[in-house]
Amino acid sequence: MAQENEKNEQYKKMLSFALERLDMYAPDWTSRLPSDPGVTILENLTAFVLLLYEEYGTVPERVREHLAALFGIRKRTAAQAEMFLSARDRRPHEAAGGFRHIRRYQKFRLGQYCFEPEKEMDISAARLTELWREGASGERKRLWRAADGDGADGGANAGGSFRKAEAVFGEHPRAGDSLYLLFDGPCALPGETFFLYVEMDGRFPRTEAPEGMLPDFAQVQWSYSTDSGYCGAWAQDKTGAFLKSGGIEIRLGAKAHERQRFGKRRKWILKCTLIRQQYDYVPYFRAVYGPLFRVVNRDTKIVSSDSPSGKNVDYVSRDAAVHSILGVLGGCDDQEFPVGIPGEPVPQAVEIMVETGKSGEKQRRFFRPADQTEGAVVYEYDSGKHAIVVSDAGNFEGWKVSLSGWAVFDGADGNVCSSNVFISDGQAEYFNPSAASCGRDREDESSMLTRLRREMESTGVLVTAEDYKRAALETPGLSIQKANAFREQDGTVCVCVKPYSDERLPTLPPLYRDAVRAWLDEKRLLGTRLTVRGARYIPVSVHANITVKLQYARCREEIEEVIQRELEHVTGEQTFGSTVSVRRLKQQLMRLACVEAVEALYITAGGEFAEADGAAKEEITMPKDGLCYAGDIRLELKKNRIL
Repeated sequence: MAQENEKNEQYKKMLSFALERLDMYAPDWTSRLPSDPGVTILENLTAFVLLLYEEYGTVPERVREHLAALFGIRKRTAAQAEMFLSARDRRPHEAAGGFRHIRRYQKFRLGQYCFEPEKEMDISAARLTELWREGASGERKRLWRAADGDGADGGANAGGSFRKAEAVFGEHPRAGDSLYLLFDGPCALPGETFFLYVEMDGRFPRTEAPEGMLPDFAQVQWSYSTDSGYCGAWAQDKTGAFLKSGGIEIRLGAKAHERQRFGKRRKWILKCTLIRQQYDYVPYFRAVYGPLFRVVNRDTKIVSSDSPSGKNVDYVSRDAAVHSILGVLGGCDDQEFPVGIPGEPVPQAVEIMVETGKSGEKQRRFFRPADQTEGAVVYEYDSGKHAIVVSDAGNFEGWKVSLSGWAVFDGADGNVCSSNVFISDGQAEYFNPSAASCGRDREDESSMLTRLRREMESTGVLVTAEDYKRAALETPGLSIQKANAFREQDGTVCVCVKPYSDERLPTLPPLYRDAVRAWLDEKRLLGTRLTVRGARYIPVSVHANITVKLQYARCREEIEEVIQRELEHVTGEQTFGSTVSVRRLKQQLMRLACVEAVEALYITAGGEFAEADGAAKEEITMPKDGLCYAGDIRLELKKNRIL
C-alpha cells in the first residue's frame, strides 16, 4: 500500500510539472481540464514514463549505465587525493648537496593512509625565509619573515602563515607590481618542477569553477634568479592568479637557480610580476608554503615496468603475492576473476597480463581496461563484485591471466587535514602544510539514477524569472552577492547583478557582465532577448524629531547607527526591490534605551514620500533593479530633563 501511494505521489508530481511547462511549449493550449483530450494524452505519457522507470530498474547494471550515457550521465569514477609535502629534517638533504632523491612508488604513510609520488624526483631542502612586495614604482614592503628557530613543528621548511591577511599586490594593484619569495637554497634543479601552495583569505565567497573556467581576472609572470639576472619560469597556476587557494606548479629553465642580491641580502629568489589585472576585489593571502613536492593517495601493490623490449612484472610491495594469478581465460561472456587484494583500485593503475603456459612458447601481453586493439582482451573492474570481468577474451582463449598493475586508495577519506607528519623509509619525516584535496569515492548506482531522473525531468532551459536569478548566482568563478531577474515592458529579460566588492557602491565590471551573459545565453529560450546590468543604488533621506533621555551621551550616534543599519540594502540581507517601512524604522528607534519618544519621522527616496503615523503612505518599495542605502539624515533631538 505504501509503495502504491508513493507511485501515486510521484505520478501527480510529474503530471503537475508537465502542465506547468505548457506555456513554454504550447502557449495556445488554453484548456487544462482533465476532460481535454490533450491532457488525457499527457496523463498517459506521464504514466508511460513511470513504467519506463520501473523497467529501467529491472535491466542489468551495465545496460542501465549505457542508457544513462545517452543523457550524458555517467558514473563518477573514484579519484585519488593529492597533497603537497616538504621534508621536516633538512640534514639528509644538506648532506646530499641540498637535495634528496625520492623514488617512484616510495611510501609516505600517515596511520592507515598511504601517499606516493607519481615519478622519481630530487626534492630541495630550501626554506622560504621572507616575502616582499614591490610596487611598480619601486617601493618595497616586507610581508613576512621566518622567525629564528621557526619550524620546530616542521612547518618552517615549507614557509609559514602571516599574523594577518596581506594584500598580494597592495591595496591598489596595478601592472608591474611584484611579489618576491626569498629562499635560503635553490628550489629545484634546472629543468625540474616544484610546488608552492597559497592560502587565500576568503573574505567573499566565490562560486566553484571547473578546471579552466575561472574568469581571466589577471595575468602573472613567474621568474627566478640566475647568475645573469632573472629568467622566466613555466608555471601552472591553479589559483587563477591568486583568486582562490591552491597549488602553483613551477618549472625552472635550463639555467640554475642562483643567489642574487636583494637589498642587503643574497638569496635564491622567486619573483611573481603582475602583467595585467582587472580583479573584482583586492586579493589577500594568509599563507605561502614552498618549495613542496606532490604525492597522491595510493598504495601500489603491483606495477609492470615499461621496458621497450617487452614488459616484465615487477612487484613493488611486500603486501602483494609474488604471483597474483587470476585464472585462465575461458572465452565465455562476462567471465569473472575475483581480486584477492582488498581495497578500491586506482582506475588508471589497473592492468592485466596474459601469458601462454605451453613449454617453449612463453609469451606475455599486457592490457588496460577498454583496450580497443584488434584481438585484445576486453575487460573492466566491477567494484560491486571486486572482480575483473572479461567480456571478450580476444585471441587469448586458454591463456593464463594475472594482475600486472594494481594500486589501492582511500577515496574521499584520503583528503586528510593539514599539519600532519608523514613517515617514509621507516624514519624520515615529512610535513603537509595544506590539506589533501580531490579525493572522491566511486559513485553508486542509486546516486547516478537520481542525477539521471533529475536530468530527464529538467528542461535544460531558463523559463521563469526565478530560473534566471538562480542561474546568475551560479555563474562559475564569480563572487556575486545578489541578483534579480524580471521582464521589462518590451519583453526583454533583465538580469541585475551586484557583486561582492571592497567598494561602497560597486559598479558591475565588464568581465562580470560578459561572464553572466555568456552563462545565461547557453540556457535561455531561443528568441528571448536578454540584458545584464548592475544594480541601481538609491539613497533614502531621513528626517526625524526625537525626544531623548538626558543621561545618555551618545544618543545621536546610536540613532544614526540604527537608521543606517535598517536602510542598508546594498550589503544587507535584503534583496532587489525590497520595501522600506517607516513604521518598522520607528519601532527600531523606540527600542533604543536613549529614546524617549519619536515625535515625527518621514523618509524620501526617488521622488516618493513616506511618513510614520501620518496621512501619507508608510512604506516605499524600491525598483526591481534597485538597492537603497541611507542618504541625508537630519535629526532634531530634544532632551528630556526628567531623569
